[in-house]
Amino acid sequence: MGISAVKRSIFVLFACLCFSSASYAQPAGRLFNPDAIETVSGKVSRIDQIYPEGRLGYGVHVVLDTNGEVLSVHLGPSQFLSQHDLVIKEGDQLTVTGSKAVLNGTDFIIATKVEKDGKAIILRDKDGIPMWSERQKY
Repeated sequence: MGISAVKRSIFVLFACLCFSSASYAQPAGRLFNPDAIETVSGKVSRIDQIYPEGRLGYGVHVVLDTNGEVLSVHLGPSQFLSQHDLVIKEGDQLTVTGSKAVLNGTDFIIATKVEKDGKAIILRDKDGIPMWSERQKY
């Protein structure tokens, strides 16, 4: 399978994940495993904007090139990233911490923290609950 076929598979994976209303209620939450946390660094080779049905705004996913390995990263809503002044562009160097997950044979990371240019943003707590979730407010 070529790199573009892998990228296409990753895009389809996240589109299915985010367009499902059940999964958007708790984005990627069912796949989050606190025992599978790892940190990776890489260069952003692509940014995907996913528009979940019935929601305002879009979700942001990035594809990182980590020394030849292509890895997709589920970040979160664009509005949350914007509120924290996190602008990501192709070519940016990121360090991402999160839960490694597999769906339909494709590896990806559900990010809990993303770092760029020395600035870190917490996206999810240790249990994978998004910081933008209503559950974080209690």
